[in-house]
Amino acid sequence: MNWGEANRQFKLILNTLLHSDIHLIACLTSDPKPIMLWKRMRMAKTVPRKIGLAPIMRDGAEYEFTTVFNLDSSHQAMASKDRTGLFTDKIFQITEETGNDIANWLKKVTSKKLLQ
Repeated sequence: MNWGEANRQFKLILNTLLHSDIHLIACLTSDPKPIMLWKRMRMAKTVPRKIGLAPIMRDGAEYEFTTVFNLDSSHQAMASKDRTGLFTDKIFQITEETGNDIANWLKKVTSKKLLQ
């Protein structure tokens, strides 16, 4: 496979989505994120431990989005990134009200841009 061409196509698709006039919700799956920890034994050594989750997508792609929610197995959400400030330090279930909060934030931001 030609990875250079695949990377170019991925960037083209992502840029097209990010610069479009629509609001986009992207859903990604995730895998446990391994990190190396010191394990105390007779001889100190590092062992991989799975702590946290990492989205399965191109590295850094989550930074392109305004808000990123991580959901656990009990459907509790926490924002790992939140430019809106609406969800910072909160743990909650995503509901229709969550969508309304985001829509209202978008309307406010859009009207400010129009006034400038």
